[in-house]
Amino acid sequence: MMPSALRIILTTEEDLTLKELSCADKVPHRTKQRAIALRLNAHGWNVPQIAKYLGWAQQTVRQTIKRWQFQGLGGLWEAPGRGKKELGKKKIGK
Repeated sequence: MMPSALRIILTTEEDLTLKELSCADKVPHRTKQRAIALRLNAHGWNVPQIAKYLGWAQQTVRQTIKRWQFQGLGGLWEAPGRGKKELGKKKIGK
């Protein structure tokens, strides 16, 4: 069974913001790539096409699209350091 197609619809303002992000000098490379992936999806590209174009795994593209759907613009950035961060949660003990 194939996963359902993920498709986002961007407003003109969102598309312009993502375009500016993808070209900005002081934006992390990963964030730029995420902005490009979202714009490609909104312009009709499917997950396998985007993955091939960016050299990503298809799951990475799906995660990027889902992060946009649930977190919006804030979902493009990550906390500094390696790996996924749980923002706002503290570990107690080991």
